[in-house]
Amino acid sequence: MTVRDVLEIKKAKSAKSPVDRYSEIYNMNHKQRGVAIIFNHIHFKNMPERFGAQLDSSNLASTLMQLGFEVQVYLDPPLRTISTVLQSSE
Repeated sequence: MTVRDVLEIKKAKSAKSPVDRYSEIYNMNHKQRGVAIIFNHIHFKNMPERFGAQLDSSNLASTLMQLGFEVQVYLDPPLRTISTVLQSSE
């Protein structure tokens, strides 16, 4: 296998998008829209519980699923979980 073959394979595997990767506009023309990650913090030390936050994240997740996103919801995730999830999604 030559370097050219490897580059052609990489090129074939990468998705082309009419929108720049860091654009403020999200391309909604894909069948698979991508992954939406929701970190919902309800309980805090020295602060009252965020009543209604669970319903908010449920409604947001439902809307994103209707738009075609794969949705991952994390309730009260610790910093380690947030860091791991964000690093694995890059």
